[in-house]
Amino acid sequence: EALVSDERRQTTEKRRYFGNEQQMIRLDYESASPISPEIEAQIIEKSKALVASMDVVIISDYGKGLCTSSLVQAIVSMIKQLQIPLIVDGKPQHVEFYKDASVITFNQNETNLALGYTFPNEDKETALLAAELSKRYNVASVITRGKKGITLCDNNGKIDHIQGRALEVADITGAGDAVTSILALGIAAGYDIFTAAKLANYGAGVVVTKKGSATINQREMQKFLRLDIYEYLRESIRVKQAVIENQIDEIEELAAMIIDAYKKGNKLLVFGNGGSAADAQHLAAEFVGRYKMER
Repeated sequence: EALVSDERRQTTEKRRYFGNEQQMIRLDYESASPISPEIEAQIIEKSKALVASMDVVIISDYGKGLCTSSLVQAIVSMIKQLQIPLIVDGKPQHVEFYKDASVITFNQNETNLALGYTFPNEDKETALLAAELSKRYNVASVITRGKKGITLCDNNGKIDHIQGRALEVADITGAGDAVTSILALGIAAGYDIFTAAKLANYGAGVVVTKKGSATINQREMQKFLRLDIYEYLRESIRVKQAVIENQIDEIEELAAMIIDAYKKGNKLLVFGNGGSAADAQHLAAEFVGRYKMER
């Protein structure tokens, strides 16, 4: 029911050639001319009946003639009225079409082309690109950067860099689609854009380890998320090791100060911010519970 067919148009065919398990070249057989006004009208009409029941909408612009200015702008306006998130996997030559969408995703090169810059793929420069893209087109921007991960900017100008994972890349086919789809799924599930982008970064990391146009399942995502748990624990070990090596004298001195304060009947104030607040509460509980009550 949702499909619109055009008998006058060739179906796109992509042929990929591999060497040593890696894609060497791709040949496309297609028509990239703009769709006719009649087909465009059919798509807009069908979209009206469909989008009202959606939690999120994706426009994936492959530059094959489907995403005309009037079509995209009609859908953007329609979805904006319904207050549904709209994620656009765009093409730089069409960036003006996507103004007022919820999120635009580009890769590093596409972002440079869309904004007319030639910035290198570094954190500082990419952050400037993300901020400019968001401000100019009233969207949140997500820039995929290959092994360097993802840089994004929300509608309030907040920037984040999500580091990529060092994995063996078999085929980059579908990596951008994985980012867009998982990002959209995360936003539909109620995550903020930064959490959704982190999940999307994980998903793309898994997809590129597979040959061809691959999918990813929940079990694979969970397995990949273990890397974060591993890194958190490793970081905790590194911090404790650094304390042993560099702070033991200060700890001994602090203990002596606490003992002196208790002997004089003084008060010990323990405080922190964020995670340190939880640490402070733990320490206070040790003094109140184990020290005062048990001893």
